[in-house]
Amino acid sequence: MKKQIKLLVLSAICGVMSAQFAAAGGMISFSNVVDSAYGTIDYVAGANGNIDMGANGAIAYGPGYSGTGVGVPGRFQIGGGFFNRVDISCNPTAVMTNSAGSALLISEVEVSSVFGTGPFGTGATCNGIGNTVLSITLFFGVYNTVLIGTRIDGTGGIPIGPGYYATDNPGGTSMLFDVVYQ
Repeated sequence: MKKQIKLLVLSAICGVMSAQFAAAGGMISFSNVVDSAYGTIDYVAGANGNIDMGANGAIAYGPGYSGTGVGVPGRFQIGGGFFNRVDISCNPTAVMTNSAGSALLISEVEVSSVFGTGPFGTGATCNGIGNTVLSITLFFGVYNTVLIGTRIDGTGGIPIGPGYYATDNPGGTSMLFDVVYQ
């Protein structure tokens, strides 16, 4: 018998993405923030394995999990002076919870530019704030977009409890990104 779980990974950056900030050399702004969404995932008893979504939205399911195979990758756009560089670092993990307090670990986060978008594993793996994993030279519009891929650790099976799993539920922790204007 198949059961379903609905997953929404919020790639929230603590609300700073709609603001502008002064930085050495000019202004930096964030726009077009989109939360990652896996959609509905079906699972059977004994499901265990990772559920990976690349920066291109392709989802690969571990043993016992299934779904449409397509999600919405997280992303945000950076604004600033043309031809200036920004360095991006990010935390490698986050936690999704549901309304019952059950948790799922996002065990790996990766980022890509629009030029490096692909399935999970093709992005730059986040390894902590302050450790640059992606540098972008700012141009305009879509060229300044950072795309986010994530891995859900489902190796322990699905936690108990109804509702959507999201990082902004009580007990959840959001993905964190640091963008340094050069």
